[in-house]
Amino acid sequence: MAKGLHQVFVSKLMTLIGTILLTISSVVVLVIAAASISPEADLSGAMSGFAGATMAGVVLLFVSLALLLLGLIFMMVGLGNASKDDDRFKTVLVFALISLGCTIFSSFIPYIPAIYLNVPVLPQILNLVSTVLDLLVVIMTITYTCDALAAKGRNDLAEKGANILKLILVIIIILLIVRVVVIFPVPIAAILAIVALVLQIVYWFSFMIFLSKASKALA
Repeated sequence: MAKGLHQVFVSKLMTLIGTILLTISSVVVLVIAAASISPEADLSGAMSGFAGATMAGVVLLFVSLALLLLGLIFMMVGLGNASKDDDRFKTVLVFALISLGCTIFSSFIPYIPAIYLNVPVLPQILNLVSTVLDLLVVIMTITYTCDALAAKGRNDLAEKGANILKLILVIIIILLIVRVVVIFPVPIAAILAIVALVLQIVYWFSFMIFLSKASKALA
């Protein structure tokens, strides 16, 4: 199980770095492009700046997408390896695959007018379902890992895992409320979206720290 948990840890680390780089790539393009089209910039400078912004953004975009893809691969492989020692991880793997399917389908819905025009909130709903499943994956992974730690006599680390799980559950409740609210066009939707991102990063870090310690203890 140690190998599988370590791979899940690596997948979360890759996903976190990939998400950060993806955000940075968007900011780089916007900032440099805005500077290049300022009134003080001449036409050649504007075109050069925009080309540079585009190139930098594309490079970061490809790197971030590669990390996100590798993160998904490591997650599935890690859960598969963990399921060899604990059959319950097979259910976790199924939830992870369904979540991935929801994410992929939601990204294509805007390009399918017959669906998007009739149910414009469907992408948000699928993203919400994906978020719930991802959170279930985290909860179940921590719970089953705590059981394995307790069986090996590492009750101290199992107790820490249980405390981390309680913290994550509180974050999850808040996160789900925020996710539901941002579906609707409310004035504070942007602020709530930022809150959701911060909370998500907090539980990611908590989850990764636990996985790192648990994989070493079970090795």
